[in-house]
Formats: sequence, structure tokens, C-alpha cells
Amino acid sequence: MKTAYLSIYTLTMNDIQKIDKVEKNLTGRIDKLGKSLAYLEDDAPTREEFDNLEDRVDKVE
Repeated sequence: MKTAYLSIYTLTMNDIQKIDKVEKNLTGRIDKLGKSLAYLEDDAPTREEFDNLEDRVDKVE
């Protein structure tokens, strides 16, 4: 059985595979969150658009 040494702990290849699986899962989740945040930023009005909203509301009233 192959082992890797990390500090005082001995990890088996099975342990390393589990860690890799968790890392890939977390990386995927972080990527999804980043994409969601990017889409939210794209939908948010710019400062100029936000400032012009008051003018548009006044015109409607």
C-alpha cells in the first residue's frame, strides 16, 4: 500500500483520493457561486442608470 507523509499523519492513497474528490466538489461549488455573483453584477444598474431613475420616475408622475 502506498502512503504519503504529511506532517505527523500518514495518509493512504484512499484518503488522498477522498481529499481530491472533496476538493473538486468544493471547487465546483465555488465556481458556481462566482458565476452567480457575476450574473448579479451584470443585472445591477450602473451608477448613471441609478441616478437617472429618479428623473424617469418624476416624468411618469
